[in-house]
Amino acid sequence: MHSGMVNMGGEKMSKSLGNVMTVRELLEQYPGQVVRLYLLQTSYEKPLKFNISGFGQAFTTYERMAEFEAFLQELGQVSHEGLEPEFESTCSSFLGEFDASLADNLNTSRALASVYEFMTRVRRTASERLLGGSEASRALEVFRSALWVLGLDQTNDYMGHKSSLLVGKQHALMAVAAEVGVAADDHNSTSDLLDTIVMKRRVAREAGQYDVADQIRERLKGVGIALEDGVDGVRYRIHG
Repeated sequence: MHSGMVNMGGEKMSKSLGNVMTVRELLEQYPGQVVRLYLLQTSYEKPLKFNISGFGQAFTTYERMAEFEAFLQELGQVSHEGLEPEFESTCSSFLGEFDASLADNLNTSRALASVYEFMTRVRRTASERLLGGSEASRALEVFRSALWVLGLDQTNDYMGHKSSLLVGKQHALMAVAAEVGVAADDHNSTSDLLDTIVMKRRVAREAGQYDVADQIRERLKGVGIALEDGVDGVRYRIHG
């Protein structure tokens, strides 16, 4: 429902200028939830400054959301119970801020900001003390409700799809492992094998062996796994 102009490189996106990128082309590179998240970061009535690098940032953010949900699911299974009033206040305040943002002319960028702040608050609390199972379940409930409103609630489906894509790369990864000196037989899963290859690249970078690190990145890219370096470590995107 975006009604503002879409700009690319300082110019209006249009067929006559030849600077159009279709949704179909975007979905060949990123999951639909990531594309939706990118678009929700700008008000529906404001010009959208289209920048392909922004989709990489949205991808990283969506992965953090998926990991946060998995984190809460795991905590919700612990036996320690109890819901501290202060924690309930955090959950209720988040829902209030989220609803108020959407009521303010559908301010999705502000609504997303409240989601990120809630994730930070819960993570901070979990680092200070053990969260009870009831607290984790309550946080998961309000977090999922917000993502559902934004159409970003398919995090489990996304992580499952990513895992299945990675399993499909098993033979290709084993070939990469052999080329870069990683013993493929020492790993229980394709995910573990990829983690070891990524770690070998990290060690090479820290040792100043940038040619080796670049070779590993390019070999992974060649089999459809794109590495993205960030402040919180390395993430990867998988192309079919």
